[in-house]
Amino acid sequence: MVGLAVAGVYLAATRRYLLGILLVTASVGIKPITVLLLPFIGVMWAGPSASWPRKFLMWGATAGISFGVLALSGIPYNLGIGWTWAIMDPTPGYTGYSPSGFIGQQVEMLANALGLPGGTLATWLRTAMKWAAIVLVLLLMFRGDYSRAVRRMALAFTAVVMLSPIIQPWYILWFLPFLAVTGIRDDWQIRSLYVCVTFFVVFGAQDQLSVWSFVELPIDASSLAFFTALAFTFYLLVLDVHTRKLLIEGRPLDLGRRGWQWAVERRAARQAGAAARHTDTAAVERGETP
Repeated sequence: MVGLAVAGVYLAATRRYLLGILLVTASVGIKPITVLLLPFIGVMWAGPSASWPRKFLMWGATAGISFGVLALSGIPYNLGIGWTWAIMDPTPGYTGYSPSGFIGQQVEMLANALGLPGGTLATWLRTAMKWAAIVLVLLLMFRGDYSRAVRRMALAFTAVVMLSPIIQPWYILWFLPFLAVTGIRDDWQIRSLYVCVTFFVVFGAQDQLSVWSFVELPIDASSLAFFTALAFTFYLLVLDVHTRKLLIEGRPLDLGRRGWQWAVERRAARQAGAAARHTDTAAVERGETP
């Protein structure tokens, strides 16, 4: 799915629009979420400085070609496009490590403690975040420079995935290639990506490996996988000479030494300030000008 989507967007960005639409349509047949790439391909097809009528014409042509191919693909088995709507049916519920799932849990807990309908409020919040993603997609679809069309598409894709109530560890691989090709700065952006990838790798090692029923161990296999993943994360973050500087600049010992020096300087500054205030108070009591 990701390969077809990336290849289709590349072809569209290099002005081979029809072939790009066909490849993205093939990816929609695997995972319908990639349908949100099509409006941005329409933007590329319209070209720079395109008028609004031309943009709407290209959006219509893109949608017509894509949905036409999807309809034709269902003819051999007399499915029409019903199979597409079937796989678009969202999984109910939420995951507690998605942003909307986690925040919703906190809202529900706080609301229940206050005697409010926490479950209802949490559901409203998760629904609002899904609609916020749709609003962001529309905003990025209608606003922005033509030269940043792929970047706008990447941000729209990211918003839909990250604001969804259900996120699986591999979902970040859907939008990551598009962010990578449009540029990830070597600052908070790349560090945020490190944290995000590490989190989902640890979670995937603990929760998504379906081998527990085939492994007999004296301890819980899921817990073993979780702590093993944490141990390797600690190794990469603190001990490995090649990776420990990716997230935190400097060696841990140097950071500890700087932190201790900062604490000592802060304490000395507070003591000096207290001594100065004591001297001023004594001078006032003696009737002197401080």
